[in-house]
Amino acid sequence: AERTFDTLSCMGRAGELIESIRDAAGELSSLDLTALSPQELGGLLQQVEAARARVDAAANAVLDRFDAEGAAAYDGLRTTSSWLRQRCQMTGATASRRVRSARAMRHLPEVADGFRAGRFSADQVDLFARNHHARTADAMAHDESALAALADRLRPDDFARELRGWAEMVDTDGAEPDPGHRGRSFSLVQTLDDTWTG
Repeated sequence: AERTFDTLSCMGRAGELIESIRDAAGELSSLDLTALSPQELGGLLQQVEAARARVDAAANAVLDRFDAEGAAAYDGLRTTSSWLRQRCQMTGATASRRVRSARAMRHLPEVADGFRAGRFSADQVDLFARNHHARTADAMAHDESALAALADRLRPDDFARELRGWAEMVDTDGAEPDPGHRGRSFSLVQTLDDTWTG
């Protein structure tokens, strides 16, 4: 009975919050923006993107729990990705990316906290997730704070290159490093000490 009450309470509150997001988004999208200057439009767009990042983080938290529970099976589907494709109208690539990010964030608490707080965008989280796998997981957990600080300092495209170089350095059993990344990998080692503390 207690679990049922907690479930109903959580679902009710979640529904209220989602409805408020829908209402706010609908009102925002219907505003007449013609009177705004280019500078004002730029500032507004930054605010909208920052708000969207927070919504992305909330969606990631729900997806993480859904995936951890194996909830897709209760709907007759084998994987979380297939459920997202069929129930949320996602492409296969988007569904796989979303699941990959949710699973990686379970092992990267500082990055996950930063995602929820608006420090990192979904794109930045995806960069961490792309490079988080069995051969890099321990090293990324060890170097998480330094890599997060590096993500703060660099534009996402630059961070992506540095993170690939880092992954090639720690993944000694992986693919042969891209010759174009060799210099960047060494540069990253010089920028951070051998414990990746920055």
